[in-house]
Amino acid sequence: MTIMAHPNIQNIKRYRVQDKVLGIQEYFSITKHGDKAKILAEKRQEEISKKRQYRQIRMQLDINQIFHSDSTIIGLKRTLKNKNGSIKEVLHIQISVNGKQKKTDITIDNKPFEQAYLKAQNKILELRKIERTSEITEMFKKVAGYYKYS
Repeated sequence: MTIMAHPNIQNIKRYRVQDKVLGIQEYFSITKHGDKAKILAEKRQEEISKKRQYRQIRMQLDINQIFHSDSTIIGLKRTLKNKNGSIKEVLHIQISVNGKQKKTDITIDNKPFEQAYLKAQNKILELRKIERTSEITEMFKKVAGYYKYS
């Protein structure tokens, strides 16, 4: 983002630094800071640009494409589904891959939860084209209880 004159370019009372992704909007008033207002805004913009770059790098890590910040799995939930008149428990996967929604249901009723959960893990990794690592496997194990009893 760039530094914006506020309220407009003809009547500058402050400079605005904004980043919608990070949720940052700050003003540097000319009446408060004088001629340093634009310099302060430029310094803050550089800091925000670095934060944005670090965030982008962090979000590209495989483990961050699979798990939310609260450790739950992105796009996975345990629900009930009516199949041919009978209600079945399923692990419902719905994730966006290359801008397209992919959906899969894995029935829990006719197999042990661990088997269904492993199948769901493999499907998520396959859809996202991510290889299983020991860290990813550990995270799946830590969060399994959330889906087992919900």
